[in-house]
Amino acid sequence: MDKTHTEKLLHDAEMKMENGQFKTAYELIEPLLAKGNPAALFLYSHFSLSGTEREEEFEKRSIEMLKTAAETGFAPAVYSLAVCYELGDRIAMNKVRAADLFKQAAEARYAKAKVSHGLNTYYGSYGVSKDTVLGLELIREAASEGCDEASEALRDLDPQQ
Repeated sequence: MDKTHTEKLLHDAEMKMENGQFKTAYELIEPLLAKGNPAALFLYSHFSLSGTEREEEFEKRSIEMLKTAAETGFAPAVYSLAVCYELGDRIAMNKVRAADLFKQAAEARYAKAKVSHGLNTYYGSYGVSKDTVLGLELIREAASEGCDEASEALRDLDPQQ
């Protein structure tokens, strides 16, 4: 399967997900899941097929798929896993681990992660060395990429912006 075809399948599956057509989304990404495609794992970690698994089973599968996709360095999965650790959602809360993952996703140029890592850097939170200049730089970079969370963070840090 070539890259263009894979990207189309993933895009179409994401559109089906957004419209609540989970069975069709699953059918589109099923061959990619069999190959361990990180983007497909990431997408499937977000939904369950009606009647196929209990909530506890879904939550366990979801976090395992996120971990697997994150292990490949797939930035959206790394960021989502970081959020899970930060909030204690489906996994034990671990803000230091979350900060490490936010940094990893930020280094992979994922805008939302730049905000989280930028804030941790700005304040010196969760084991991240404090550097207000670098923290602001990361947040401004994310804002320039159109990340709404970054624009909000900048307004909070410097209301004159």
